This record gives sequence, structure tokens and C-alpha cells, in this order.
Amino acid sequence: MSPVIRPLTRSGPDPTFHLINDKLLARLKPGAILVNASRGPVVNNQALKAAIQAGTVGPVILDVWENEPALDFELLKLTDIATPHVAGYSFEGKINGTTTLYRKLCEFLDTDDRLEIDCLLPAPYLPELYLDNRSQSHQEMLYQAMTAIYDLVRDDTHLRQTADLPAANRPIAFDQLRKNYPVRREACNTRIILSQPDPTLQNKLQTLGFILDITKA
Repeated sequence: MSPVIRPLTRSGPDPTFHLINDKLLARLKPGAILVNASRGPVVNNQALKAAIQAGTVGPVILDVWENEPALDFELLKLTDIATPHVAGYSFEGKINGTTTLYRKLCEFLDTDDRLEIDCLLPAPYLPELYLDNRSQSHQEMLYQAMTAIYDLVRDDTHLRQTADLPAANRPIAFDQLRKNYPVRREACNTRIILSQPDPTLQNKLQTLGFILDITKA
């Protein structure tokens, strides 16, 4: 089933603006993890800061921000993971977006779709990854697999470094992090070989998008 994509709305029966507010945050179970990779204004910044400071919400991971590119740096400092609106910035994500626009344009102009995606994709930088799962936990294996293809700490560090700039330069720096974002490939480009079969771990890795080479496991 495809995800339901809803726009940011400020009126109507179910507005998404400040959907995450003080009332909702107060109803979360202790230690609940909050992740926002949709739209910044879905979360009320002031309510979230108050909840973090009061200890009523667990780890907070934000990729999108209210008032981008002018971030609330007080909130950024309170987050556990912070990234500059790049959750969908994988190479494949950009190609898929471009492809969708191209095909819609072909449909509008009633012309043939001659685009061959495969010729646009460079070879993956990590085509194969061997994981020794004989003594490590599933969590350790999943962490090892994901960090092999995506340096999340780098994105977090680069965004936090913009806090050291003069306030007037921070929005520009935020935009530059997005415009000059390095190539990041998705999990579907990496084939994982396990040291021994583990159906549960294999299912988790496949859910993340990795290809499993069962014949070599």
C-alpha cells in the first residue's frame, strides 16, 4: 500500500499545521521517540521544546523545521539527531522525482516516454557487504548495515556547525547544505551476505531495502 501524502493544511476538519502540539505531546508514553521527516510546521516548536525540557518526550529526530531555512537553534540543540531536510535526498530519490515529472510531461504533451533510467544510474559505491552475524545482535547488525551506506552523523554534525555562524548567515548555510549535498545511494544498491542464515535478521534487512544473497550465506 502506498503511503498517503497529505499537504500542510491550516484549516478544515483535520489540519496538519501544528498537529504535534502540547496536548498530543502530553499524551505520549514516557520515552516515546518523535521523528519528523514530513513538514516542519507539523510540529509546534515551542510545545516540543517545552516537552523536551520537561522530559516528557524521548529521543527527538528532526529532518524538517518550522520557518526553514531560519531554524530555531534552541530546538536544534535539544534534539538527539538533526538533519537539514535531506531525508529524501538519496540519489534514487532525486532520479525518481525527475522521472515522475518527465513522464507527467510526456503524458501532458502526448509524446512517447523514451527515458531509460538504468543509463542514468552510476555503479553503486558499495555493491556488496559481508556481515558476521554469529555473535552480534540484530540491532548491531542493522546499525552496521545502515552506517555502511549512510553517514547520518555527518549530516547531523554539519547542521549543528551552522549554529556557530552569525545569525544572518545561518539560513544561507542551511540552503547550502541541501544544494551541495553529497551523493547518497539507497539500500537497494547493496547486496548483503551473512556469515550464517538468520531468517528474522534477513527479513529486517530486506524491509530496510537491502538485497540478501542467501546462496552465499
